[in-house]
Amino acid sequence: MNTENNIIEVTEYKEEVKQTGIRQWIRKIFDYLRTNSIRIEKDGTEIITIKLILFLILCLFVGEIVLPLMLVGLFFKIRYTFVGRNQNEQLNDLMDRASCVAQASAQGFQKAWNEK
Repeated sequence: MNTENNIIEVTEYKEEVKQTGIRQWIRKIFDYLRTNSIRIEKDGTEIITIKLILFLILCLFVGEIVLPLMLVGLFFKIRYTFVGRNQNEQLNDLMDRASCVAQASAQGFQKAWNEK
């Protein structure tokens, strides 16, 4: 009888640890989204800063509009930077490279257009 109680207690403890682990993971994600933002700039001037949680909600509901606008914005010298407590330099470097590629493409297109 005592072994059965121990097995039940261990099983309940494992379930509790699993739930706590998932809760901690969700809490970390929510905290990251709440404490970090995306800054939108044009020519070094800040246009707007949006919390990542709001940006995620926008992408979920109107992503068909937001994401293409962001892509088009890259061609018009708009830069996106992640700022906040958990700044990710690798992600910011990736966004800078995307902006540089878009600028080079736009300049190449404009040069080809002017040569016609």
